[in-house]
Amino acid sequence: MVDVDATEALNILRNEVDYWVNETLPKDYPNRPLTLITSDKVIREAVSGYQVLKPWEYLIIDSPIVQRLRYVHQTALSYLVYPTANHTRFDHSLGVAHVASEVSKQQGFEPDKIYELRLAALLHDVGQCLFSHLSESIMEYKFSNLYKAAKKSQEFSGRDLHLSEILSYLIIQSPRFDRLLRNVVGHYRPGVDVGRISKLVIGKAPDDFAYLSDVISGPFDADKCDYLVRDCYFCGIRADIDVPRVIISTTILDRSRFKVENYPRKNLVMRRAGAPNLEQIIFNKMLLFPAVYHHHKIRAIECMIRSIFETIWEDPDAIIDEELRFMRLRDFLKVSEHAFSNH
Repeated sequence: MVDVDATEALNILRNEVDYWVNETLPKDYPNRPLTLITSDKVIREAVSGYQVLKPWEYLIIDSPIVQRLRYVHQTALSYLVYPTANHTRFDHSLGVAHVASEVSKQQGFEPDKIYELRLAALLHDVGQCLFSHLSESIMEYKFSNLYKAAKKSQEFSGRDLHLSEILSYLIIQSPRFDRLLRNVVGHYRPGVDVGRISKLVIGKAPDDFAYLSDVISGPFDADKCDYLVRDCYFCGIRADIDVPRVIISTTILDRSRFKVENYPRKNLVMRRAGAPNLEQIIFNKMLLFPAVYHHHKIRAIECMIRSIFETIWEDPDAIIDEELRFMRLRDFLKVSEHAFSNH
């Protein structure tokens, strides 16, 4: 592998993402005048229940970039062991948006910040590829020189990011998708800071807005509050988190209590009364790892998938379809689980 510096590595990843976004997102999307799209949509899913989606929200999630998450299993191949574990990154993203909304309302955020957080929640997993974290670890191995170098970029300083998080960040920032966000969101809610959405996804909002990052990517964020409950529910595991209690126990840190000027950051923190609920989060994670994420049969299936990728890379010319050789990072974004399984 050829060593690359952080800037070069990030540019290579950015070019791969931009190529895929330009290829995937139609130039005329949305293909109807925004002035004709004014009604809200009501959606219901098993864990978070009813949600009301605003026009700019469903126009973004109806795009092919986000719709592909319908075909990415949340817990990869665990459905082969737990038959009902068919939940996807798409419904998980809806759940994260619900929790983010509830936290925002609890803190009394102004509407534009609530919508900003909801968009970040809906897009936080847009960089996930087939088989979720399984392919992520495979990509981190295959493109390790790019991944390790890009992590050192100034844009990601202070954050130990996984490759899917970097991809989500780059997809949201890609010129074509950024233009879609600015056109659609700017039409309906010009007060929403579209430029901050990608930073919220990786927990890198400016210090004065650190509490917004914490809602999406923090110690007890909306992501954890949803996936821990969702994974237990669909795998049939009898465990739970009192998410409403977590939400009402949060508050924004009062920096005036600290003598050091400009410190600490304006974070979202937990009141003392919510400590037992943080323990619930920890215990649920401890339960889910041996029961699902590190289940011996699921690990065996994952090893089989890894061996398939190793076989492909040992003799890529034996694969007729160039995309199924997975020699480029964008192939992982492009190939679906269904297409992979059929071949």
